[in-house]
Amino acid sequence: MATAGQIALRRACPPPDNPRGQELRVRQGYLSACVDAGWGEWVSRNRIEELFGPAGGGIPDEVKTEQFGDLVVSTDAIEPEADGAAYRGRIWVLTDCRSFSAADSFASFCRGTGWATLVGCQTGGDGVGFNPAYVVLPHSRMVVGFASVLGLNPDGTANAQCGTLPDIWVRESGLEVIGVRSSQPSVVTDRVLRACLEEIRRTR
Repeated sequence: MATAGQIALRRACPPPDNPRGQELRVRQGYLSACVDAGWGEWVSRNRIEELFGPAGGGIPDEVKTEQFGDLVVSTDAIEPEADGAAYRGRIWVLTDCRSFSAADSFASFCRGTGWATLVGCQTGGDGVGFNPAYVVLPHSRMVVGFASVLGLNPDGTANAQCGTLPDIWVRESGLEVIGVRSSQPSVVTDRVLRACLEEIRRTR
């Protein structure tokens, strides 16, 4: 039986309340001098807080300079299949600091739309944006890759800095943080899985 000292469970926001079978919309932003307007709607950087809420004010000051250009806001809509059978139950997604890139993009979608409840700790980020840019250094000929845009989460925070925060926070153990984890999911060894199952039972 897990004790309170072993699992730090904190609800970060209310559970999602999004009916299954309806259109889902998620809004994200991109800041870069090289973003093409075809990716979304150009808006002034001064409207970040208006569009994304107070969290948008946490963007670093240097990003708000003219060197980054204005903000491009992209809103994606996902419609269910007309003849598909909608699942009516709650969906749970487990995350940790190694949920990176495409996994973070999926977590950001879940959090932004309320499609699923995220359980775990914040992701590693890099899921809001485009493919990295590459340059060849002129003297060493080394190839360097870097992010071409600063992606904003649906709540306005910088994805590269904050990743995607879970709805239910579960503190990882020291071994889990450094990557020592069983290859087979186990309620005994995986505290995120254990906490998720406990929450499922609690909210039935």
